[in-house]
Amino acid sequence: MFGPADLSRKLKPMRTQNARIQTHSNKKLKLVLNIQSAANLPERIDKKPMNVLIEATFQSSIARTGTVSGKNANWQQTLILDVDDAIDIHHDLKSITDVLELNLYDKQINKLPHDSREPNTIHEQFEHRWLGRVVIPFSTILTLTKIDGIITIKEPLFFTGYKLHKHKGYLKVMITMDPPVPAPIFSAYENFLPGETPTLMAECRKFEVRNRQLFLNRRYVALVNDSNGKRILASRYLRPIKPPYQIQEILTNSNNLIEAINLTAHIVSCIPFIADPIMFPGVVDLWTTTEQASFYH
Repeated sequence: MFGPADLSRKLKPMRTQNARIQTHSNKKLKLVLNIQSAANLPERIDKKPMNVLIEATFQSSIARTGTVSGKNANWQQTLILDVDDAIDIHHDLKSITDVLELNLYDKQINKLPHDSREPNTIHEQFEHRWLGRVVIPFSTILTLTKIDGIITIKEPLFFTGYKLHKHKGYLKVMITMDPPVPAPIFSAYENFLPGETPTLMAECRKFEVRNRQLFLNRRYVALVNDSNGKRILASRYLRPIKPPYQIQEILTNSNNLIEAINLTAHIVSCIPFIADPIMFPGVVDLWTTTEQASFYH
């Protein structure tokens, strides 16, 4: 069933790979968010009750949940945000670079000073105190077609009037699109020129496919993309690098190995790093040599 097709036996069933077809609909695309619950939210120092809400923002659309009390809030609400794909003349969803933001607020009601001229009027002010946020790129939603799980909440560096827990806060959500959109078909090998021999390229593909079937949760990279737009064997970048002269002087003069290691770690930490957004499965980072990295910096 899984081997090559046997044309002499017409009744023998064979498995075929069905190509996914990108469907287009006139229906307006929307993001559907099911805000479920949160855990380990910051607590107020004055022990007053918290009224937590979530504000979802994507492009120009904004939606909010109701308020729920407690550090382990439970909403179970559904929010809907519009997706504006008119930014590209071809309505290509892959060209959308916006992110979905989920901001958590503590809604407080503060009473204003009483006005003696209006004895029957109560003046109150609503205040939203930011507790943290979750940022999800649209490319991640488009690639996975559905996100259902627990996401870490990025909290502020400083809190006034709140105390943090030892463990990070988490938000449980489910995000999908309506109408459903199939995941884009993308192959990293089709967009770069081969930098190795055809035989080596084929063996690298076999290596990645074979090992990904054995260990589904591991990432295997045999070929990488260089600065010239070619696919190069990853092991060609593995070579010893001569340390800077400052480290050599430390080892020569004082033979202080600990000081040399600390200086080496500091130099490595100063190397600029920009995270490449992995928009589709199979895309790898752009690899450069040490000379190219120094030149770009």
